Amino acid sequence: MNYYPFHIGDFAAHTAHLSWEEDIAYRRMLDWYYLNEKALPQDVARVARLIRMPKSLPAIQVVLDEFFVKSDDGWHNKRADEELTSMLAKQEQQAIKGDHEAERMRRHRERRAAMFAALRDVGVVPAWDVAMKELQRLFDTHCNAPETNLQREQVVSGDDTATAIPTPTPTPTPTPTPNIKPSDSSEGGGGAGGEPEPTPSARPPSAKRPTVLPADFYPDATGVRYAEERGINLAVELQGMRNWAEAKRVTRASWQATWRMWCDKAVEFGRTGPQGGNGARASPRDLREAEGRRVIEVLTGRGRGRNEQRNERDITGEAVRIA
Repeated sequence: MNYYPFHIGDFAAHTAHLSWEEDIAYRRMLDWYYLNEKALPQDVARVARLIRMPKSLPAIQVVLDEFFVKSDDGWHNKRADEELTSMLAKQEQQAIKGDHEAERMRRHRERRAAMFAALRDVGVVPAWDVAMKELQRLFDTHCNAPETNLQREQVVSGDDTATAIPTPTPTPTPTPTPNIKPSDSSEGGGGAGGEPEPTPSARPPSAKRPTVLPADFYPDATGVRYAEERGINLAVELQGMRNWAEAKRVTRASWQATWRMWCDKAVEFGRTGPQGGNGARASPRDLREAEGRRVIEVLTGRGRGRNEQRNERDITGEAVRIA
């Protein structure tokens, strides 16, 4: 036994009264006990020689009398015997587990070899390192007949070994139901003249998929009129929308509708008139200055002609009615 649990607290509590010579003798006795897995010899002088302390016979005798029990086969230590018994039980369990694992691997290899052979017989040659799940699927597809001896039982009881793993039964392919059309002479079928009514399509038409801006895009007649009615420079704004769409990699389902929305934004940000706005968005400072100029024009009456159609203006978030 090359390893044993050593509890420092327990050892210190039981050996605090020992001298340094007795303490080291006890530790060496335990090491020899666990290493050889048997009791210490009955002869004290021999024990002293085994632990390399031939001149410490009195200390060794004190330790043997206090912590060991003399029997026919030598000096026994109760705690050491318990640890050895527990270790031997674990070794037996590990040996049994190793045997089960070896048996499981043997059955696994045999089953894998049998499935490879069955697949080769039907002209299917899987890769040598194919996963077991894929190999089982190929076997179920090409070779899983009722008379094969490679099928496993589907019911596994709790008494079976761990190697009895059930194989799922392949799902049968459903047989499609034929679509029988009613004849002209069937009762209650068809419309006028006995002809069957057409069956409407069950699937609704799919929506148009978004696309990038076409290279040859140009507003249609509605789009051109939409821009002219708002006083927008069509060429400048169209180029601005092209730059925006290419830079942002924008996709839209309807670019004609996007163009009309672009015109509305141009009006909102003051990009109107012959010069247009080069497709650029006005800064907050420019918007504040433009709003201030409009307020001054309204209050002084200089902008009355241009604002006759607008009798309400938003100043600092409040609606002010202009007479």
